[in-house]
Amino acid sequence: MNLKKLISLKFVITLICNLALIFFAYKAFEHDKNQTELYELKLEKKTYIELLETTLQKPEESVSKLEKLLIENENKIKEKEAISSSTNYFFYFLIGVMILLYILDFFFERKIKEQKNIENDTGEML
Repeated sequence: MNLKKLISLKFVITLICNLALIFFAYKAFEHDKNQTELYELKLEKKTYIELLETTLQKPEESVSKLEKLLIENENKIKEKEAISSSTNYFFYFLIGVMILLYILDFFFERKIKEQKNIENDTGEML
C-alpha cells in the first residue's frame, strides 16, 4: 500500500473510533437514566406495598386500586430491567469493537511509519 492510502485508511479508522466513543458515551448516559428510573420505580413499589399493608388493616375499595398500581409498577420494573440487561450486553460488544478498532489504528500507524521510513531510505539512496 502506498503512503496516501495508509494515511486515509488510518484517518477513517480513527474517525470510526471517535464516533464509537461518542456513541458509547451517549448509551452510557441513557443507561444511567434508565437505572435512575428503575431505582425510582422500586421505591414507588415499596411505597405501594406499605400503603397496601396499611389498607389491608382497614379493608376498603382502595385495595383493588393499590393492587392495580402495584401490578403496573411491577411490569414497568421488569421492562426497565430488561432494557438494562440488553444495554449491558451492548456495552460489552461496543467495548470489544472499540478495542479492535484501536488495535487496527495502531497497526496502520506502524505501517505508515514503516512506509515513511522506506520512502526516506529510497530518497536518500538517490
